[in-house]
Amino acid sequence: MMRYGLVVLSAGFTGLLSFSLLAVSIGTDYWYIIDVNKPNSEDLSSYSGLWTINEGTNRSSVIPSFTANMSALSEVERHLLELHRAVVIVLPLSLVLLVFGWIFGLVSSLACSPKLLTGTAFYFFVCSMYKHTHMYAQRRNVRNITGTRVICMMRYGLVVLSAGFTGLLSFSLLAVSIGTDYWYIIDVNKPNSEDLSSYSGLWTINEGTNRSSVIPSFTANMSALSEVERHLLELHRAVVIVLPLSLVLLVFGWIFGLVSSLACSPKLLTGTAFYFFVCSLFTLTGVSLYIEYHNKAMEEFQRNVSPEDLAYVDVSFGWSFAMAWLSYSLELATGLLLLLSAKITQMKGRYDCGVAVATL
Repeated sequence: MMRYGLVVLSAGFTGLLSFSLLAVSIGTDYWYIIDVNKPNSEDLSSYSGLWTINEGTNRSSVIPSFTANMSALSEVERHLLELHRAVVIVLPLSLVLLVFGWIFGLVSSLACSPKLLTGTAFYFFVCSMYKHTHMYAQRRNVRNITGTRVICMMRYGLVVLSAGFTGLLSFSLLAVSIGTDYWYIIDVNKPNSEDLSSYSGLWTINEGTNRSSVIPSFTANMSALSEVERHLLELHRAVVIVLPLSLVLLVFGWIFGLVSSLACSPKLLTGTAFYFFVCSLFTLTGVSLYIEYHNKAMEEFQRNVSPEDLAYVDVSFGWSFAMAWLSYSLELATGLLLLLSAKITQMKGRYDCGVAVATL
């Protein structure tokens, strides 16, 4: 497995990042956007957050969730304010809970306790579900009550830029992963012996100090190898074909994404999204084959090394392997963002048609 420290640091970073994003989200005013493009009229567009509504140019008002005179409001308005009041209580509460979760995570990771780590993990799951449930309930009820089709989402340009960034980052991570030699690490801590530790990538094995050898996936004499060794080389050969192929496909995917985003075509954006999903399948296949290669190599290693010597050996995946997994996750994220941008384009097209009909 990946080293404990790397996983814990990654969990700490994502926890801190989730707190920062939620804090920024709560403090900013771009939760709900209404764009009004009616010609020859005053600026009726608005955007709002959890605390204020900004209308037109330089017109801002505080949402009176706790100070409004409820008796002077209609039943619908009271229900809306009650929903909003719940949101502005639950989300800051979730922010506070994240602080405690980060503290719990720090304590449990330092204690290296499986029970504490599992409990902290479920604590974070509860925080996320608590927040998501209330946010979804507010959005659904607002739409049901108003009975209008209002575009409430991030702008098209932001989503497309995010998709471009994640696509470029996935390509970069996969390129670094393929080109580095920290996929597989063997630490040998046997006292009074030469340095037998090694680390390897897709192309070379580095043993001890300044000893490096190329993995002969395509040049080995297969007839001189055992059946197990031939199977290992075949697995490795598949990995070094599939992952570079996925890298090449990502280049074309980025080009397709650029063209479809400039064309603002829902069909092209949807097609590019599924193209990225296919790329992610190639990456996932390559990483899965490498895991199989690792397991077979480990079985062979255990057969050839005595149990006494195995006690001094620590085997783990390295950061190059982790980067390949991150690249796979970002490829999925890119596809999802492109699907979202396609949906935005479709809704924008329907909205523009409605405005045109109303103008006529």
